[in-house]
Amino acid sequence: MCFFYSIFQHYPRQSIYLYVITVSSEGGFVKAKVKKIEGGGTFEKTFDSSEMVEMAEIEREKVQYTWEDTHELVFMDMTTFEEKRVPKEDVSAAKFLEEGVEVKLQVYNGKVIGKELITTFVIIVYVLF
Repeated sequence: MCFFYSIFQHYPRQSIYLYVITVSSEGGFVKAKVKKIEGGGTFEKTFDSSEMVEMAEIEREKVQYTWEDTHELVFMDMTTFEEKRVPKEDVSAAKFLEEGVEVKLQVYNGKVIGKELITTFVIIVYVLF
């Protein structure tokens, strides 16, 4: 899944979906459902074809998940071997991370806003009757 990050109303936003509508003689417009990264509120907005949206600069850092502390997850930067501590609430689905898995952390202004799994792993679920 690919997300589009932009700055709208002075806050970084993540697009959930974009729907482009073209009107032949008048240009067009884009309907978007966007989510505020900090706080998580979502809303729908219609942009005119003449409106410009500033792109949010998201850094992607390749790290490896090493271990879990009381309130933080600890990652190791694979190029510099520095330790990076991230609060658990900043990483969605943290309970599914397995030690040694490689992840790309998405960072905006020094704060982790998301993650992308690089490798795939198998989760085995046992159902007991």
